[in-house]
Amino acid sequence: MEKEKGLEDCDVTEIEKDDEHYEEEVNSEYDDADEQKESMKNTSRYTTEDWDRITIRAEEINQKIIKNMDKGAADPVVQDAVEEFRQHITENFYNCTPEILLGMAELYINDAHFSENIDKNKPGLAKFFSDAIFIYCRNLM
Repeated sequence: MEKEKGLEDCDVTEIEKDDEHYEEEVNSEYDDADEQKESMKNTSRYTTEDWDRITIRAEEINQKIIKNMDKGAADPVVQDAVEEFRQHITENFYNCTPEILLGMAELYINDAHFSENIDKNKPGLAKFFSDAIFIYCRNLM
């Protein structure tokens, strides 16, 4: 059985480099200046403890999705995890509207950098998570 990647496998310097790269890529792909400003304002005051809490919560959500992939993207547990993911972004970065979430889902499958990074956690996760987000947003609208 394949070992699922967890926080202990993460290299913080690699994450920081990825964050900078993805921020540049998102900035060039999407014109969400208000969300970017809100995120920068919020994150600029975060302490190491805040980042630890945010990272741990994100990993919990990620693992919930991974552990339930066999149930399908429409499964209620998976859909709850998508809702938790959206709330996590809203609480810690910016107001994650359904439209923004759909844009993220598209990015996860249409941008190789995002897909490859997400799939490091589990092969196929990027497509699965994207599908789950599309279902979640369709149910909201």
